Amino acid sequence: MMPDSRPTMTPPLARHRSHLILFGIYLTAIATVFALFLVYRIRVHHLTFAARQFFWTGDLHRDAAMGFRMNGNRTGLAVLNHGLMDPARQIPVRTDAFGLRIPLQRDPAKFQRGGIAAVGCSCTFAHGVAAESSYVEVAGALLRLPASNLGVCAYSAVTSALLLEEDIDRLQPRVVVYGFGNFHLQRAATPRADSELFQAWATCHDGNCKIEPPLFDNRLAFAMAPEVERLYDAPRLAGIGTPLNAARVSLLGPLALQDLVRALHPHSLKLRIAARQLPEAAFCRYILQRMYGTCHAHGALFVLLWFPKEYGDRPAPGMLTAANELGQRDDFLYVDCSPGLFAGVSDQKAYSTLWQVPRDGHPNKNMHAEMGRALAVAIAPMLVKPDGSEGGR
Repeated sequence: MMPDSRPTMTPPLARHRSHLILFGIYLTAIATVFALFLVYRIRVHHLTFAARQFFWTGDLHRDAAMGFRMNGNRTGLAVLNHGLMDPARQIPVRTDAFGLRIPLQRDPAKFQRGGIAAVGCSCTFAHGVAAESSYVEVAGALLRLPASNLGVCAYSAVTSALLLEEDIDRLQPRVVVYGFGNFHLQRAATPRADSELFQAWATCHDGNCKIEPPLFDNRLAFAMAPEVERLYDAPRLAGIGTPLNAARVSLLGPLALQDLVRALHPHSLKLRIAARQLPEAAFCRYILQRMYGTCHAHGALFVLLWFPKEYGDRPAPGMLTAANELGQRDDFLYVDCSPGLFAGVSDQKAYSTLWQVPRDGHPNKNMHAEMGRALAVAIAPMLVKPDGSEGGR
């Protein structure tokens, strides 16, 4: 009798069991990958907080529509690079009820409408110097106008425009200054303000530009700020080490989990392919006209203040073109403060010594004074009434 050569069939139960085993292996592999990712991100966050040389204390920032802005009614510190060892580089920061930086002696519950307001980045905020030394405070004192500082560190042209739109109704300023550095153009095209914080950003297609909302919010990062300060910043300021322990792992776990969720989100692909450069002329025209429109609608003089980042820096050509297009308006003014800064200076070393915060590069109080003076000289004639008295235009 010939043996049966037909293939034997795997019993259904055995096939089902093999599928379950295979599925379990896949799940275990995925869970292992996720667990390793979480461990890795906890370690990255820990090393970042334990080693960073620039940080804030006092819960000074919060999530906002443009990504982030200053928190209201706060008093804290901006700890600059080398500030852990040098108390002079721990700069006090105070905000009013609405999150605008104010001098320490000013009542945070009071503000005056009808003054001069400035929007911009850390160079408007006055990073590294006292609030009363900022160019907007200097210009306000010279013009005898109350000053409002809307500058926020890491802001771009986009976030500056959005913050102005959010606050101008309340402030009702007579003058709005946008402190513009050429680097604002690159920032405006970037969805991240730094590795952790997301911001509103701009895209341009065929000459048409628009503002995109932040790809992710920053709520968790700012909600955790007080605990980060307690477990990392306060010990480091006191000269105490910050080893990874159970309390810090518990703190950083939610951040790591957020990283995992975001890594799987479609927006993460958008981050990788986002444009890193905007068409300069088109974007400058769009953002300056948008800011001008906001100011014009509220009866405010719009002043574009260009400042150099370093010796020999010159205004971006696209910005100059856009400013020239607005130049015929009687409620627009362009101010270039570089002539006073470059006078008598022959190289970057001399420029840095005179005008920049040591080991930092931001404008020092002398540069803010020169910027404020240049603004006041340019603005004063615009505030004179036809009869020669000072007042509304």
